[in-house]
Amino acid sequence: MVLALSDVVTDAVEGKNNFDKPITNIQQIAVLYPNVVQIVTTKKSGIKNIEDLRGKRIAVGDQGSGTEVNARTLLEGFGITYDDVTVDYLGFRKQRTV
Repeated sequence: MVLALSDVVTDAVEGKNNFDKPITNIQQIAVLYPNVVQIVTTKKSGIKNIEDLRGKRIAVGDQGSGTEVNARTLLEGFGITYDDVTVDYLGFRKQRTV
């Protein structure tokens, strides 16, 4: 049993992105919580909508994570690929400063 974002499960069934081939033995038993996407920027950036992210440096989560899959899917929905932005793979681990 595994907990996964529906975007990742869809990729698994279709055999794309992080999956080399389709996985066919998947069954869903429950939805545990809604998946909320937050897009945060500064007023100074001039970004008013998702299309304004073109040419910008954006954090998409840890590489290969569900958050990164979600970010890629959202961008693609607006016709934006990783070639159109500078991708920063920032994880969620708290960084220690010395």
